[in-house]
Parts: sequence; C-alpha cells; structure tokens
Amino acid sequence: MVVAGSVVDIERLAQVTNCSIEAAATLLGSSRTRIALRVLSRCDPPVSLDRLAADVAAVDDERTRAAARITLVHATLPKLEDYGLLEYDLRSGTVHLSGPLVALEEPLGTLPDGDDRESSDVRDRRR
Repeated sequence: MVVAGSVVDIERLAQVTNCSIEAAATLLGSSRTRIALRVLSRCDPPVSLDRLAADVAAVDDERTRAAARITLVHATLPKLEDYGLLEYDLRSGTVHLSGPLVALEEPLGTLPDGDDRESSDVRDRRR
C-alpha cells in the first residue's frame, strides 16, 4: 500500500475540527480514513461519491474503485459524519467537506490531478 509510513498531523485535525486529540487519533488510526481525508482535503466540495472512490482507489493500490466505494459507504463516510467532519448524502451520492483537514509529513502518492505538493505548515515545521 502506498501509505505505509505516512504520518498524519493529528494535532492539526483536532484543532481544525474542534475534536479531542483522542478522537482525532482514533479517526486517523485507519489508513483508509487517512486516505479518504487526504483526497477530500484536496477536492472542491461537493465531491461525488464516484469521484471520491476513484481517487481513493488511485492512491490506495490495494483497492479497486468498487472496493473503495463499499468501504467509503459502509464505514469511512458514516464514521466521519458521526464525528461532524463532513456531510454525506447517500441519495445524491455527494460528500461535502468544508475545507482541508489534514497535513501529511510524507505524501500519500500522486493523485489523479498530479498535485502532490505538501502544505506550507508541513514545510514550516521542517525548517
């Protein structure tokens, strides 16, 4: 899997979402949740479920688009919605995330748009 060894900024997620450090760590304990948040953080809302599944599958080389969609619908998106991090409408097939939530120490891989730039807060911490 592409994400092995990637570090997600738990403190930033807790700060931007007003959830506890423990809740942020729980959410980010799953590589599939980290991938979904990374992809969603790079998209303009609303994001179609089909595009999200395709983008997640492009980053996670262990999943097909169909497998990514199943995981998103039955596990990842409901969990993130329960924590108030996004709005998800299964009927319309759309996901709405108000803005980027995560910063990574290492990129997860190249997304379909080819944009794998790191955020400025990651660069600042390296200095």
